[in-house]
Amino acid sequence: MVVGNRQPPGGFKSKRGSAVNLREVKIRRYSMGDYEAIREAVFHYCEGYRNKDRERLEKAFALDVAVMTGYIKNKDGELELWSMTMKDAIDSWVAPDYTPFEFSEGRMLAVDIFHGLGATVLFDFGGRYLESYQLAKIDGMWRIVSKFIVNP
Repeated sequence: MVVGNRQPPGGFKSKRGSAVNLREVKIRRYSMGDYEAIREAVFHYCEGYRNKDRERLEKAFALDVAVMTGYIKNKDGELELWSMTMKDAIDSWVAPDYTPFEFSEGRMLAVDIFHGLGATVLFDFGGRYLESYQLAKIDGMWRIVSKFIVNP
């Protein structure tokens, strides 16, 4: 059994009823190349957004399937759940009348890789947004397929 790249403490009961001690489970380590490629995909998104650069944004996302979902404050200041395709989001972000929000720093809080084909990244946009990205390795390239955002 492989549990991402982190090992949770303790154990749990499997569906068959036998106890599984996670301390004895071998954790597969992924190459720094995977981590670097995931970081690069997130960087393309951040810089593409900041500079309204469609090419970089399109490098970051798997456009045929990518969606953005999250809780955003509406005009009344209440959190509202919404969703849109990344194609629509990118069109909005690069529009001449759109002004990207300013952020001085962003940082990846956690990266988990699953079986070398999927990954989850938790990202803090300078305290303004907390985002979670789900990535898939498509034709050897890491692409964001889902973005979940919370604007507290």
